Amino acid sequence: DGNVTVTSGARLTIAAGTTVLVNSGLGITVNNGTIDVQGTAAAPVWFVPSDGASTWTMTASGASAALVVSNAVTVGGAVVVASGAQAALTDSTLRNSSNAGGILQSSGGASVTLVRCIVSDFVKTAFAASTVSVSDSLFRWMTAAGIEVTGGTATIQRTTVRASSAAAGVDGIRALGGAAVTADRCLMLDTRGSGLTASDTSTQAGLLRSAVAGAGTGVKRVSPATVRNVNNTI
Repeated sequence: DGNVTVTSGARLTIAAGTTVLVNSGLGITVNNGTIDVQGTAAAPVWFVPSDGASTWTMTASGASAALVVSNAVTVGGAVVVASGAQAALTDSTLRNSSNAGGILQSSGGASVTLVRCIVSDFVKTAFAASTVSVSDSLFRWMTAAGIEVTGGTATIQRTTVRASSAAAGVDGIRALGGAAVTADRCLMLDTRGSGLTASDTSTQAGLLRSAVAGAGTGVKRVSPATVRNVNNTI
């Protein structure tokens, strides 16, 4: 009936096949502790709103906080990683979030890793002043941006970012605020804004060995940002 908090030094393990029902406006918080979600392909862990519709949040905060997630599905929620916390998501799906700040957010020196994940039906992901690694993943049906990076660094590999063909002004990847972003062997599809956009002082973006199709603008550079465009099909 209330929030769940994992405090410093504590560890919460969630076993395969578990369904976690979260009441409206409540959430799960890791303050320098650890949450270990141990789903499997055959028995994933589900995080869903108890009423089927409300929003909720899972937050990891603090330099000793860790969120380790394997084979999980989150519905209607937002995952927030802040203040030096670490999050590693593998073989997981985040979907159906109306959170304007992002279905997946990070800030304050956090570290976020996504491997073989699906992020679907959302506004955007938002990574600020963080270290981000994304590989072999799919971002689809966003309404603002698939991957937005403001400051910090991001490496994106073998990943598809796809908008609905009917959605106007949606960007695939945004590099802002002095971020250093590299997208290698990626596909940006039907992003009616731009496939990759880079703006602001000191921002550096690289698009390598990738393809952009159905975009309003393939690669957009707003001075004084720097963009590398190498061996791409646009």
